[in-house]
Amino acid sequence: HSPYSPDLVLTNFFLLPKLKMKTNEERTLWDFIKNCVYARPATTRDDMKNRIRTVCYNISHEVLLRTIDSF
Repeated sequence: HSPYSPDLVLTNFFLLPKLKMKTNEERTLWDFIKNCVYARPATTRDDMKNRIRTVCYNISHEVLLRTIDSF
């Protein structure tokens, strides 16, 4: 596979064992980001962009390392 192959994207592929959602199911990092961003309806395009930035900025270093380590 190419290093840019979509089937090797960490946010979609790797489960984070200790990252739990409201449903108490294990999810991918991408599911976590989507659930946080779409927790309530966006009011404007800038609101949506700010939510995405905020969620991504607040992903802990530990979570990122676990995701990379699982690769």
